[in-house]
Amino acid sequence: MKLSPVIEELREQCPAFNRRVFGVAEFTQIAESTSSDGLPAAYVIPLTETPFEPVATTRYKQTVEFTFAVVLVVSNEADEQGLNAWEHAVDLKRDVFKAILGQDDYATGRDWIQYEGASVVSLNRAALMVQLEFSINYDIDEADTRHGADIERLERFLRMFGDVDVIGGDGRPDGNIETKFHINLEK
Repeated sequence: MKLSPVIEELREQCPAFNRRVFGVAEFTQIAESTSSDGLPAAYVIPLTETPFEPVATTRYKQTVEFTFAVVLVVSNEADEQGLNAWEHAVDLKRDVFKAILGQDDYATGRDWIQYEGASVVSLNRAALMVQLEFSINYDIDEADTRHGADIERLERFLRMFGDVDVIGGDGRPDGNIETKFHINLEK
């Protein structure tokens, strides 16, 4: 699943971040950039992708659960106990929910983003980091597989010819062609 639409939605719908919503590359540098003038901020990072067993049908279909996190980084300089920072994080969480929760167009349009839980990642004198976890299910179907690509490369089915050898009384074909057919779909 692409996370750039989630980042853009958070930038547009959560004015408290002042467009400070970043991806995984910026998250690796977070320790160096947690000055209070750059907060609050959010980081959208992928977590896991868990496939379920494929559905046994004539066509390939497999559901995958993709989880990602929105890590909220809130200034903690005003209150070393983190109470004010926590209250601010709760308000930001509500804004994040309004921006992305229930959204169904990010992956394939087949499912929606749902909330999975939260945890405190870090608390120090400078900042509080709270990780909000979300999931979305999407399907891998025939069009996404090698089999589907092979079928796409086939030419259009236009004609079929057949010979019918009726099974004899002994349960075996007798070698005599009783009927022939020709189907033409070009018309």
